[in-house]
Amino acid sequence: MLEIMIVIAIIGIMLGVAAPNFMDYMKSRRLSGAAMQMYVDLMNARQQAVTQNKWVSLRLENSHQYKIFTDSNKNGAIDTGESVIDRDIHPDFADVTFTTSAGTIFAFYPNGTAASKTLTLSGSAGSKSITISTAGRVKIN
Repeated sequence: MLEIMIVIAIIGIMLGVAAPNFMDYMKSRRLSGAAMQMYVDLMNARQQAVTQNKWVSLRLENSHQYKIFTDSNKNGAIDTGESVIDRDIHPDFADVTFTTSAGTIFAFYPNGTAASKTLTLSGSAGSKSITISTAGRVKIN
């Protein structure tokens, strides 16, 4: 009986030490996951622009939603007939938000280039930024 109590006490101490570290790890993983999702969607938008020979844009709608759309008339607005994909990062990454202002548009041109811009994501583990160069290169910082 004494041995069982000692084992339970040791397990309790180990859980007490490990739990806070695990929570910090999960916060960090959510921020990295959201950054990776944005990276993939931006790279897909660039690829669509090249393969379809059209402008493809990603527009931030609010602090956690964005739209990816083909911008046939190059006006930065979603018009009738342009394909649109809606995304929301909150179902998977609830504590992560965009600190870049809503309405910001990241556009990729038919040759794969883009306007140089930075997208910043913030969460309880800190922040990460994604930069898009004029050559169209997308990079997580």
